[in-house]
Amino acid sequence: GGGESLGPVVRAETLRAYAEYVRGMPDYYGLRTGTHTYVEYNNGEKEMYDDAHDGQQLDNVFGSGGDASMAPALSARLATLKACRGAACRQ
Repeated sequence: GGGESLGPVVRAETLRAYAEYVRGMPDYYGLRTGTHTYVEYNNGEKEMYDDAHDGQQLDNVFGSGGDASMAPALSARLATLKACRGAACRQ
């Protein structure tokens, strides 16, 4: 029945949450440009830092009201990098 198929999903989510708790950090992908660091966590959270003005990465522009206008371009670039393989990643 339908209830049986949910069991493994719930257990997988529980194990992933436990792994995040043990490591202290969720899984993520990120990239760094000459001026910014952009991170997307698998839990849906995002961070972006203006490294030119915040070298210690203390102020996530999404939470501090900073300029997040570069976020869509960085997100698109990150998606491309996540999907590339081999020589395509060096283009």
